[in-house]
Amino acid sequence: MSKDLDFVCGAVFSGEDGSADVLGVPFDTTAREDASAKLQEQWNKFSTLNSVPYDGRYKADDDERLTISNYGDMDGVVAGMRRLIGGETSDQISSFDELDTCRALLFWAPAITDEIMIQRFSRALLLKPGRLFHWTQNVRRVTESYLTISSSLAGSYSLEKNTLTFANVNTIRRALPKFDETYAPGATQADLERFFSNPIFEEKSSEIAKTSDSSQIGRLVWLVLNSGSDFASSFSKVQHFDKILNMDSVHDSKIVFPKDVARAKIILRVLLGDVFESNGNVYLTNSKRPVKAF
Repeated sequence: MSKDLDFVCGAVFSGEDGSADVLGVPFDTTAREDASAKLQEQWNKFSTLNSVPYDGRYKADDDERLTISNYGDMDGVVAGMRRLIGGETSDQISSFDELDTCRALLFWAPAITDEIMIQRFSRALLLKPGRLFHWTQNVRRVTESYLTISSSLAGSYSLEKNTLTFANVNTIRRALPKFDETYAPGATQADLERFFSNPIFEEKSSEIAKTSDSSQIGRLVWLVLNSGSDFASSFSKVQHFDKILNMDSVHDSKIVFPKDVARAKIILRVLLGDVFESNGNVYLTNSKRPVKAF
């Protein structure tokens, strides 16, 4: 850990097969002071929540935060941030435009806390050239990219205790690429029955799916059920990706749930909002490798 550093920001990007790349985000003195003031407020609020062990709940109560001891760091996010805190400067972004595919921003500011503060990132936080914005009483056009930080923390990680703390699974899984592969519990039989009884699924295939013993399918079903995903509004997206990936899983306005786990996972991730298109390719949000058509 570098003794000369008093503020470090890292940007998390999806790497190959669910791993993560963490790149440094340089802040000048004024930006560090402004960000530190906001982070101090957020940490004061987050740290006063009651810490309770994560027991498979999707989200904590309003006065609680969930804690995982001996956190595994499966995707290498923590290891990447440790390198930045240690003074590594070779991997840094050179422009805010590079944050287009960023998943999360990590902050370490020992004047506030010795923990890594985690914020989920979205493109809405990136103001790009050409957009209009309000400045005092005037409207101006942005001539270069600007970055704002989120208004709340998604979680924190204790470097000393190796514990991860967060408020809900949905937010932390968006920030940490491999979180749900290890820590999302599987669906119960009752969950599978409820999920596959939805009329969006073709009846025969859904009856078979109810007996699935795939842990990967079980975790994704649990996530979809708890996310509150609207199946009806997501169906058009399933149709779209089914067609361009040649999955042959939609017939007569019904999802014929595939026995093939790879295709089934894509359908469930579409329902979760984990699949997107870019430059003619299809990607999962936790990988920078394009999904190949079947």
